[in-house]
Amino acid sequence: MPDYFQVPDDNKEWLRDFSKELKKYRAADSVVEALLMSNGLLEKYGVLVRLYVDKNFSKQSYAIREQNGLQYRHKLETAVSGLMAAAEIFKGRAQSHKAAFLALLVDELNRELVPRQMLTQIAFDIDPESSSVKRAYTNKRRGRDRDHSILCRLYCVLLSADFKNVTFTNLANLLNAASDTIGTADAFEPNGLRQDLANFHRNNPEFALINHQTQTK
Repeated sequence: MPDYFQVPDDNKEWLRDFSKELKKYRAADSVVEALLMSNGLLEKYGVLVRLYVDKNFSKQSYAIREQNGLQYRHKLETAVSGLMAAAEIFKGRAQSHKAAFLALLVDELNRELVPRQMLTQIAFDIDPESSSVKRAYTNKRRGRDRDHSILCRLYCVLLSADFKNVTFTNLANLLNAASDTIGTADAFEPNGLRQDLANFHRNNPEFALINHQTQTK
């Protein structure tokens, strides 16, 4: 599960209720059968299923990402300011080779702070909404209501050695059982999940490692 999430205090009780809902799908779903036969597997995957279905966890994930983005931008701005000041010092000492090296570092960091077409301007005068840092940490790329990076993690671990074959129908059954456990009105369909993951991979190429598998299951 994502490092910044804590296992909920009521997780054991939730897993107990979740297993009851899973039994509705047991007869026709080998993945569900495997989870119900192993408390270890149920706990391993049940937490991720819950994190994805319960929108409160996505809100928590988005808040953490936004805070991380602000902190990272502040570090970049501080670094650029310090490097520019150091470059001026070395210029004053007639050590142009050191000043030039620092200028290269400033340029590299500025590429994260400002759009490419505005690199000649001072970083602090640029609208932060247009920076690559802002784009990197924006939550829109991860899903509107739910953090699809959690769905991606879930699908990835389901495709691990624990199971020989996992379909989007298997995935939908797990999520629908969790939805019934939580008491939401959301229903998950295999084709909808396939499309959600395809869109997520397109907007987040760093997760493209398992992208080809979403096209074949």
